[in-house]
Amino acid sequence: MKRDLELIKKILLRMEEDTDPFKPKNTVFVENVEKHEFYYHLKLLWQGELIEAKVLNNNSGEYYYPKALTWEGHEFLGALKNDTAWAKLKKNVISKGTVVPFSVLKELLFSWIKVELM
Repeated sequence: MKRDLELIKKILLRMEEDTDPFKPKNTVFVENVEKHEFYYHLKLLWQGELIEAKVLNNNSGEYYYPKALTWEGHEFLGALKNDTAWAKLKKNVISKGTVVPFSVLKELLFSWIKVELM
C-alpha cells in the first residue's frame, strides 16, 4: 500500500481537534476511507513518531489506536496547514507521484515556509 499524504493530513487534522487526547480511539474517524487503509496510515504515523498510539496485537493482526499528536506531529501538521507550502508539495511531489523520503518532505515544507516568511 502506498503512503497517502492527503489521508495523513486528514488524520492529523482530526487528531488535532480531539478534546480527549489521553483516551485511545478505536474507530475509523476519517470519512470514505477503507478500514485497512486507515489503520495502515496510523501505523505509519506512529512509526514516524507523529502520533502516540496504543498498539494491540490479536489473532487478526496489529492495530494502532491513536491517542494524541506528538511534538513532531504538531510541527508537521503546522507545516501542512501552510496553504502555500501544501500547494507546492501537492504540485511538485504528490501530483507527480514522486517517491520522496519523509525526512525530505518535511525539509521541503519547512524550507518553503522559511522562504515565505523572509
